[in-house]
This record gives sequence, C-alpha cells and structure tokens, in this order.
Amino acid sequence: MQPNFADPGLERWAQPEPPAEGKETDGSGWQQEKVMRDIRETAKSDKFTSAQVEEWDALFDFHLRYRSPESLPMAPHVLTTATTSRSIQLHGMPIPWNDMWSTLRRLPRPHLNTDTSTSSLPLPDLLAAASTSSAIQKDLPLENSVTGTNHPKKARDKAAEAYRTRLEVSQLPRSLPCVVELKQLYFIALPEFEGEMSVGIGRVCKLVEAGEQVTAATVEWLQRRGWSNKPTETGFYWGKSPMFDAFKDGWKVATNEHPIADFLPVRVELTEGSVHAKSSSLTHKQQRFCLQASCVVRLKEFCALVRPELLNNQARLKPKSRLTKVAKLK
Repeated sequence: MQPNFADPGLERWAQPEPPAEGKETDGSGWQQEKVMRDIRETAKSDKFTSAQVEEWDALFDFHLRYRSPESLPMAPHVLTTATTSRSIQLHGMPIPWNDMWSTLRRLPRPHLNTDTSTSSLPLPDLLAAASTSSAIQKDLPLENSVTGTNHPKKARDKAAEAYRTRLEVSQLPRSLPCVVELKQLYFIALPEFEGEMSVGIGRVCKLVEAGEQVTAATVEWLQRRGWSNKPTETGFYWGKSPMFDAFKDGWKVATNEHPIADFLPVRVELTEGSVHAKSSSLTHKQQRFCLQASCVVRLKEFCALVRPELLNNQARLKPKSRLTKVAKLK
C-alpha cells in the first residue's frame, strides 16, 4: 500500500480491532512491529536489492532508538547502514511530503515508484537520474523551511516551484528520445551562441531517413526578436516571455538540416495569445510566437543542469549574422 503523497496526514499507530464475539483478538492493527514485519515480507516477495533492504533496516533502527519526539537528535542526522556502513543523511522536518520521498528514494524502489516520467527507464538510467536529482540545490527560502519560517510563504512557494522544476528537467535526456513530428516547433541546439544560449526554435518541414530510421530533419527557423550577442545589450538575454518571428533568407523562410541529436526534450510552450497555424507559412501575418515564462525557466534550467555547453559564459561575443550561420550549415 502506497502512502497518500498529496496529503499523508498524521496519526498514531493503529491498534488492533476489537475481537468479535467468540473470536480471538485480531492482530491486524497497524502497529509499528507489524508495519516493519510486513515491509520485510514485501522485500522478500518483491525481491528488493540488498541496498534497498539495508536502507529500510537503517530507518527501522532509527524508529526503535528514538521512540519519542523529545529523544530525537537535532537535524541533520546521519543514518549508517549495518552491512556497508553507507551514510544516509536526514535533513530534518518539516519539509514538503514530495521532497521527503524524493530524498529517501535515491535508489529505484518498486514500492515508491511514483515518477511516471522515469518509471519505464532501464535500471542504469534510473540510477543516473536519481544521482542527478540528489545533487539538485534548493534556494535559501526553501532550505530554511526545514528549521524555521523566517522567509515569507510567497518566497518559500516560489523556491519550491523552482526546486520542482530543477528536479523535473534534471531527469530529462540530453536529446529528444522520440521521433520528431512534421510541422511541430522544437528547441534545437545551435552551433553558435545567439545571446545567452546557443538554442533556437525551429519547425520541422522534412524528415531525413536512413533506411527505416529518422536521422535528421530539415527545419524552418524562427529568431528571437531583438536578439544580440553583446552582453551589455538587453537582447543578449532571453526575456521573461520572449517573442519570435520568422527568420528569412532573402524572400523565403530560412531552412537547414539538423541531426536528431540537436533536438532538445524541453517542449516549446506558447502563450494563450500566440497563434501557430501549422498549415500556413511562418511568415503569414496571423502567426504570433511568444513563449510562456515557465517554458523559458525550464529551458534555462535544462541547459544549466543537463546541457551546460549551451550556456554562454563568455563576457563578450562578436555579433554574427544568422544568415551566415545558416549558410555554414547548408
């Protein structure tokens, strides 16, 4: 039985039900001893790994050592596994329920598999994703919520949202794992920087196949409005909700070919006021492309955590024409 991740609630260990008339005492109450015994039985039946079992044993030992709130050690507290002497740090309470399970679930466990985005991945990929997630840093307002409330709720909520976004994008692959679709918009890695990132937005107009496998795609380009390669200018940075226009090569929309490995897994999300008519040219007057602010945040976090080579760390770059870049790639 999995816990209610949305609202676990707090309650005492349940006592056994009163025995029915003429029956012996019912021993099915959810007392501490029964919970521990049932988890160990589940570990055997579901074939938990030795690492998973020793984590549970370390947690059980913690409950047996400290039976009252007054006896709990000051956080952070370190649990040490009995067989491998591996350290597990408990940062303390209160923290959000989902954050607590994300911390405990450093190894993939069948009984705590609530992340549908990674549940179908093979074990090596799951371990890699878990390792990356455990290194994600929390902003100060959220970190301080462990020991106090000296940050306003609005700041803690904002920090919690940022932390969830980092966890989400840290588990994404470096490139789009599925086949790209015609007439869809994608974030695509560029060979050179355009401001603070070497990322652009393109619409797939043709698939390039080798046998039965799609290896590349021809892309129609958008360009960020007012972009600049000068850090001293506003256009160097992606705004909160930047706008994009069709990028022309002469009279036509500029196109070139990119390998599938250049397509990023972050989805392009437009604002409600945007219009993307897939059947029309990108230059059509009804087209309007404006990114959602949350989409820009996810893209920047993805680049910082998964593809740092796409972030521009140079103080100054020599501006280059987008047409020159397209010509180079043709």
